[in-house]
Amino acid sequence: MSKSNKSDQFVADWQRLSQETSLSVKQTVGTLIQQHTGDLADMFYKNMLANDEARSFLDNDIVN
Repeated sequence: MSKSNKSDQFVADWQRLSQETSLSVKQTVGTLIQQHTGDLADMFYKNMLANDEARSFLDNDIVN
């Protein structure tokens, strides 16, 4: 599967899940994210930096 196809599939899956998820679940998840922002950011960067393909997206110039 090409990168474009993977991206299109990701977007389609994300939109489908968003439509299927109730407002109360979205609000609960939003609250949890706000309460644990620092830990989630640490986990995100740890996992991104461990992945060769994903690491390229964390170039300082791109992030800034």
